[in-house]
Amino acid sequence: MTNNRENSAGDRLFDLADKVFDDAARADDVARLESLLKNDPASRRDYLRYAFVHGQLAITTPALPQPASVEEYASTGSAQLKAIAANRKPFRQRVLIAGGMALAAAILLAVSLWRPASDSTPPLHGNRFVAMHYDNRDLPIHTVAVLGSSAGWQKAESSNARAMSPTTLNVQHGETQFSSASGADVHIEGPALFGVNAAAGGVLYNGSVRARLESAEASFSVLTSNLRIVDLGTEFRVTVLDDRHVRVHVLDGEVEVQSRVRLPRFYWNFDTPITSASGRRVPDKIDGLSLALGAAARPIKGIIGDGALAFDNTSNAFARVEGGVGEKVGAGSMACSSGITLEAMFISRWTAGAGNGKAGNTRDYDEFFRKEDGNCRILLSFQNDGDANRFDLPDVPPGPCLSFGLFLKGLGYSELDMPLDGRHGRPTLAELTNGQPHHVVATYDSFSGRKAIFIDGKLCFSHAFPVGTLILSGGPAPAEIGNTREIEPFNGVIDEFTFYDFALTPEEIAMHHRHAASGKTYFGELTEQLHAVRWRAVTRIGEGQTRLFNQHTGLPIDAPPGGG
Repeated sequence: MTNNRENSAGDRLFDLADKVFDDAARADDVARLESLLKNDPASRRDYLRYAFVHGQLAITTPALPQPASVEEYASTGSAQLKAIAANRKPFRQRVLIAGGMALAAAILLAVSLWRPASDSTPPLHGNRFVAMHYDNRDLPIHTVAVLGSSAGWQKAESSNARAMSPTTLNVQHGETQFSSASGADVHIEGPALFGVNAAAGGVLYNGSVRARLESAEASFSVLTSNLRIVDLGTEFRVTVLDDRHVRVHVLDGEVEVQSRVRLPRFYWNFDTPITSASGRRVPDKIDGLSLALGAAARPIKGIIGDGALAFDNTSNAFARVEGGVGEKVGAGSMACSSGITLEAMFISRWTAGAGNGKAGNTRDYDEFFRKEDGNCRILLSFQNDGDANRFDLPDVPPGPCLSFGLFLKGLGYSELDMPLDGRHGRPTLAELTNGQPHHVVATYDSFSGRKAIFIDGKLCFSHAFPVGTLILSGGPAPAEIGNTREIEPFNGVIDEFTFYDFALTPEEIAMHHRHAASGKTYFGELTEQLHAVRWRAVTRIGEGQTRLFNQHTGLPIDAPPGGG
């Protein structure tokens, strides 16, 4: 009789958990589950084990063959994940069989590594229990183009048969044609490498691309490193001749050639007085996107300038970005594709949450920045999680590290984990937690494939990915500085936080550090208000004209070669 009651209670627990995980739980289901977990320690333990297995099944991607294209990789991965999810309940039954000793041991180990927000019950967000504080779902990604001619756009868009999310096309020979969501007919002329990263534009890494607008409402632009060629109702061709030179030829109409304004997309210097009257909000100096401060995020004298934020390693120490989001991955003003830079001044007192005074304790995370759009997250944080997640690329030994995480299209999510070991020019943990200000910069540049971390103006750790690999980022989750979901708080001070949608050069980073070390802003003595203009017009080119440009300086080169 006892065994029957125990089995009935166990079934009830797992049935309620299934509803919660599948987003099918009603308010009374959630209340029953909360009551069961609150009053029964054994149920809490079983729930934690099951929640972990469910989470692992949701994030596991089986080994896949080398895909012929990024789109094939995405569709294959999705199908296999769906098959795994469909088999979740039979797997639960197998987990509960006493003979599953190895799997049970793995579950127990994972539960011991999981760090809850307060007690042993996972935090409740809305009507969903979160088994792990990171989110590894595959969120919807916005459509930017369809393969084939523009005449097929409406049909392909409605059926989703040939729709393309942001991806890079490697055309070895001949031509590949696609229609942009903005209405441009685009031909990639091989050999060429072209990143289709937006509804109204793309990134040319090498080779040639030709674009023609199909209507007055259509638009398209081509990005090449530090240049952008904007169609003004034309047909035009852009060719990357080498690492430095870009040729623009206009077949019909006119284009405008623009150079990048190398300023942040967002810049929070925390110098604006933060009071209850202002709602404890901090506007950025570029676009006005505000940070909403948690109660324990405290304004103090700045490392640079008048203000900074102190974080006390508690759940209410956070600065949450209000806005910059989009409905899907790839959308919103904090979405980046061809490059990114995160930059900050900081003073770290990285310690365990229990406050035992030991810096860099295992499973203690101190977040500089995190935007958790499923597995397309962006993060920069101190971490010490051993090999629990195995996100590190390249693989590094377990131990305290500074981690920079991104999702790269075709390669998945990975983290550049810089060991804080004092080797090969890297700083030690003690050096970064010595109570002194330090400058941190994390960059990724798809034009070089280089992902890198700089400390105090010097390159300390990097890894090379294939040139042309795009970032997948942006989406519905709010970004946070100094915390994430109130469970990975920073311990120390953060100042002069900047977010760029391109990669700073090593020379720019060294200059920023020199300025900061002398008490100036990264940009020296600012004589004018920073502005949100992203691109500056260089010149216009008319029908039949060809011009040559230096894609690093953005300047035209006199005496360009003839021909298109």
